[in-house]
This record gives sequence, structure tokens and C-alpha cells, in this order.
Amino acid sequence: MIDVIVAVIGVIIALVPVYYDISERKKQDREQHLAILRLTVMSPEMPISERLIAGEKYIKEGGNGDVKQYYEELYKEHIC
Repeated sequence: MIDVIVAVIGVIIALVPVYYDISERKKQDREQHLAILRLTVMSPEMPISERLIAGEKYIKEGGNGDVKQYYEELYKEHIC
């Protein structure tokens, strides 16, 4: 019985770094996703429809600052 408990504890200890690695990767994925949306909004080479869609997603996902302000100006210019 003690062997089983030791084995379970060993597995748990082995999984802790995996959990933190996954958490870090999720954080990095979110940052990259917001960066891609930022670049899409700000890129004059992109079609305006794509820029507006990306801006809406950017704001919905918590993006803020200069990009949000720029998106709002684009929206007013092309939608209103």
C-alpha cells in the first residue's frame, strides 16, 4: 500500500511542471493572439473589413489603449 502512495506522489510531483508549462503556454498564446489582432487592425494593407473584425475581437478580448482608439476611429470613418 505504501508503494502505491509513493508512486502516486511521484506522479503528482512529475505533473506539477507540466501544469505550469501549460499555463505559461496559454498565457503566451493569448499574448500572441492579441498581437496578431493588433497588427491586423493597424495594417493599412489589410482590407478594411478584416481590420474592423479584428478590432472588434481585440476590444472584446480586453485589448485597450492606442489600438482601441484607432479602431474606434476606423469604425466611425467606415461604418457611421
